Amino acid sequence: MKLDELKPEQVLDLAEEILQEALSPVFRPLHSYINRVFELRTEAGQGIVIKFYRPGRWSLAALQEEQAFVYDLAAAELPVVAPLRDHEGSSLFEERGIWASIMPRCHGRPFEDPAPEEWQELGRTLARLHRAGEERPAAHRVTWHPEEASQQHLDLIYDICGEEDEAAMRYLDLAEERLEQITPLFEQIDFLRIHGDLHGGNLIRRPGEAGLMLIDFDDMAMGPAVQDLWMLLPGAAAESAFPLQEILKGYRQFRDFDPQEIDLIEPLRAMRYIHFAAWNLSQLRDNPLRRLQADCGSPSWWQREIGALRELEW
Repeated sequence: MKLDELKPEQVLDLAEEILQEALSPVFRPLHSYINRVFELRTEAGQGIVIKFYRPGRWSLAALQEEQAFVYDLAAAELPVVAPLRDHEGSSLFEERGIWASIMPRCHGRPFEDPAPEEWQELGRTLARLHRAGEERPAAHRVTWHPEEASQQHLDLIYDICGEEDEAAMRYLDLAEERLEQITPLFEQIDFLRIHGDLHGGNLIRRPGEAGLMLIDFDDMAMGPAVQDLWMLLPGAAAESAFPLQEILKGYRQFRDFDPQEIDLIEPLRAMRYIHFAAWNLSQLRDNPLRRLQADCGSPSWWQREIGALRELEW
């Protein structure tokens, strides 16, 4: 079965079977490009979310490692939304070849336009995240290294576009060159379990609660600690001296930070650009009606992607 073939009655039946309780007739699709996510409600009025993972994206072992990380964070008393378990202790459930999980519905506001004192709070949160992250590895998740993650993205672009797409080939040539430049910077850098996609929308404040809540670990990976830091900065590292200094001030209260990782910020931005190009193309390939950028794959689109990579400096 495909994700788009999921019907409301199937979703509700599965959720009721997992929770062992009747649900109210509330069924609201939530925004997600990759997976399928729905908001449901118990008869007592508690909001819950059921998430169906896109088949073929992650193995069962990789999904288990994602959830193990979230449970480790919860055990370390970090505010996270941990998946609910059924009466047998399971937290991943199969519905006709599609894996699913259930979690409480949590509302909050994104971490945007932080006050000066909030940067240190962010640093403390990230340090605690990484202290839990370094407790054990995740063997089945992506390693955020140019020779692994980025090379996989370039291979995907090549497979989708083929040699006949001259604009794509020019992009791949430049991307390979940029990866060769940045790869030596990753030598002797520690890799640990990280959130992997920590932007302001995945770090929220909840009304009446202290602390920042971490959500959406779908892109959890093995990578350098700074990967969970740079996307929260208001600009390039050179333009973000104050927030970067304050984040590290708070971070070092709970965990050491290797200053060499600062030099990875712009290289990691390049890797993000490459990842985003591959992701857009894969979405277009999987569903031609889901064109997230109007001219995705066109010569003008490739020219913009080439320009973005050329502008980066390190």
